[in-house]
Amino acid sequence: MLTALVAVVCFVLYATQRSAVLVIGGSATVALAVGMAVTSRFDGEVGVMVAIVIVSAVVLAIGALLLTRSSKPAD
Repeated sequence: MLTALVAVVCFVLYATQRSAVLVIGGSATVALAVGMAVTSRFDGEVGVMVAIVIVSAVVLAIGALLLTRSSKPAD
């Protein structure tokens, strides 16, 4: 639960401060939180582990897109 809270805080702070550390930290903690939640629920089955890898890859890809997206300066 605390890990998910850290992820939310990182993403909220990223909305105000465009820092790569916040996106990477948020993405990593989301992946960690999902992994912890799923393994505690399903006792580490192989199919579940594959699902964790897929979710983690999607979250990290979204983070990479946010990092590479150019912010347009306000005129």
